[in-house]
Amino acid sequence: MEDFEELYRQYAKRLFRYLVCLSGDRQLAEELLQETFYQAIDSIFRFKGNSKVSTWLYQIAKNVYLKHVSKSRKGRMTSLDDLENVASPELLEAAILEAEQNSNLAAALSKLSTPSREIIYLHVFNELSFKEVGELFSRSEGWARTTFYRAKLQLRAFLSDDLSEVP
Repeated sequence: MEDFEELYRQYAKRLFRYLVCLSGDRQLAEELLQETFYQAIDSIFRFKGNSKVSTWLYQIAKNVYLKHVSKSRKGRMTSLDDLENVASPELLEAAILEAEQNSNLAAALSKLSTPSREIIYLHVFNELSFKEVGELFSRSEGWARTTFYRAKLQLRAFLSDDLSEVP
């Protein structure tokens, strides 16, 4: 049990920020975080050590979030096109501002698609390797690198557009 307490201390803040990024809701992120650690305890016997513990926990968090989205959408008639915009740009900006104190970057990040925003967040802010990011998305390391590179180009374009609009 002490091992799980140490895992919680080590990863809870980062997983919480990741879940806020996905959901756009701090209260929901807290609930999802608790469910993530519950699922981790419940499925520890399935962890084979083929990946880092952090990658395993992020995958559980992502699955918990997707399960929540799936359950919440079953009760409502909504367009599946909304899935790309689940995270609220305003709350995402607030979370990034809190962490980075840079409103231009936050605004530019909110313009990115959800997968690109997640990859930037996981690689830059949580320091996951491209291999780990690829594993989280069930894709290759090369896919993660390419998507990150394209997102970085988009960010540069957004930021240079913002600077050109300043009088």
